[in-house]
Amino acid sequence: MLQNNGYEVISPDLPPYGLSYSLHGKRINYELWITLLVDLMEREYSKDGKPFVVLGSSIGGMLAYHASVRNKHVKGLIATTFVDTSDPDLRDQITSNRLVSRVGKRMMDLLPGLLDPIRISVKRVSRMELITNNKDLTRLIMNDPQAAGTSVPLELLRTFLNKTLEVSPEQFSQCPVLLVHPEQDPMTPLHFSQSFFDRLAVEKECVILEGAGHFPIEQPGLKQLEEAVLRFLQKIQ
Repeated sequence: MLQNNGYEVISPDLPPYGLSYSLHGKRINYELWITLLVDLMEREYSKDGKPFVVLGSSIGGMLAYHASVRNKHVKGLIATTFVDTSDPDLRDQITSNRLVSRVGKRMMDLLPGLLDPIRISVKRVSRMELITNNKDLTRLIMNDPQAAGTSVPLELLRTFLNKTLEVSPEQFSQCPVLLVHPEQDPMTPLHFSQSFFDRLAVEKECVILEGAGHFPIEQPGLKQLEEAVLRFLQKIQ
């Protein structure tokens, strides 16, 4: 949609998802994800001097926030949801059960040297069955070895669940923010993102995508997503 409207789009896979990979012995954690995004933006900016609007869906919304905090070239932030894992209630919501979000997290925190290298399927520790409201599409994502079927090291899970905000939303001043939140999102209900969004002190807008699930493919939400994003980009320009 963005490319069709004349925008340059960079959509990176982050290890170990998609076609990405890591060198033998390289530790994969949430800090690496943030660093990779910031470094990627710096590299691309050095080529043509174009500023960035960062767009993150699902857990990528908060990842986009963390990356935006660290990069002065970001001129806009768009998210479908803000997953602030410093909130224990949200950790309970996104993980497969409280055994993972509480007991499992405590074990990972106590024994990182032992547990960090162990790999586990994403769908075993998260509520991936809620990623879309379309059963066929959800099944495809769940069984895709480059998506929900991939295995991640527990270090990535531990550092994701333990990530704290480097800059609070009240102090965030980098750029305007657009939240385009699906209306029918059982994976990350609106009130979790709303509590974070309400604290933002910058220019901001929230658009609810009618009839759309966590992965917003349904109408009219999908059309509302396109209209809201293009309006936001044009305003920044």
